[in-house]
Amino acid sequence: MDCGKPLHYIHANPAKPCVKTSTLWPKALKEKQYDYLSLQSHYGATLAQDVDTISKWIEMQGEAIVIIHTGWARSASRAEEYAQKKPAEKMQHSRAHIAELIRRLKKRFPKREIRQTHAQELLARVAADAAAGKAPIDDVKDLYRDAIHMNVVTGRYLVHNAMRHALDQPRSQEGFNKLDPKMKKYLDSVLDTLK
Repeated sequence: MDCGKPLHYIHANPAKPCVKTSTLWPKALKEKQYDYLSLQSHYGATLAQDVDTISKWIEMQGEAIVIIHTGWARSASRAEEYAQKKPAEKMQHSRAHIAELIRRLKKRFPKREIRQTHAQELLARVAADAAAGKAPIDDVKDLYRDAIHMNVVTGRYLVHNAMRHALDQPRSQEGFNKLDPKMKKYLDSVLDTLK
């Protein structure tokens, strides 16, 4: 719905998304009911802001399965954020933060199915494997194209298929024909850990 903005900002400013051809969320969510509602928390939001904003969209989509796309931290702070044991009030890419976000949403919507992509957990697995010499890369940073974005082959393959898994879709290699077979086999083994 917008690029690099927290959800409360997107909710309050729907008229000018970064992708000019986007259908604006008020129109899309009022006119249709979807099977899935996918949302990604972003830096700059508090837990309370995310819970309140996501709740408004959940209420507009009465039957949709809610997908929390965990996203990932900047490459320089990925390990530090992920290692946090307690949820911070400000958004961070840690298991504790996402678990608390989902816990609060489930408290408000106990009958709603809420899933996550586990992208940050997959990256943590790759980081551990790389550090132990068990991955075909030297560092998880090799999956990034810059300080924050995944590269268009390996990193995107991993997170794209994590999202497909959350959406009940089969794994896809479409658009990833440059992916080295050895790397694909490794990334598939990482994706196989999703339940």
